[in-house]
Amino acid sequence: VLWFFCRHSPIDTSRVIFGRARVLIIEDLKNYIEYYVAAIIRRLAVMAYTKDTFGSFSSDSNATKEEKKRFETMLLQTPSIEAFLKANGLKTDSISGSDFITGLVQMNRHQPLHSKSFSQRKKHLFGGDVLY
Repeated sequence: VLWFFCRHSPIDTSRVIFGRARVLIIEDLKNYIEYYVAAIIRRLAVMAYTKDTFGSFSSDSNATKEEKKRFETMLLQTPSIEAFLKANGLKTDSISGSDFITGLVQMNRHQPLHSKSFSQRKKHLFGGDVLY
């Protein structure tokens, strides 16, 4: 999805598209750094708890299927990132977990078609390979 989002023209080279993607990802990371840090801290806390409780580090690539399942269960039982952020006084009103599905918050937010420019609407309706 990111490839098509960053491709503005049919003649864009891979280097140009990856350059645009890199800039967008860095900008997105800067804008939402507290959410990414909270997610990392939450995951590391579950890893530490799992290791202390069961004696294994179950998110490891060498982990058995049972250990991975136990880790995922523990992760699901842990309070959400939203609860973690609220407890630390950070706003969570304008963000949800679905905003992080594709890697860019901007791509996951609905923007009405009528609010876009003519060229953006054309790209959404016909794709980026239209040559006329």
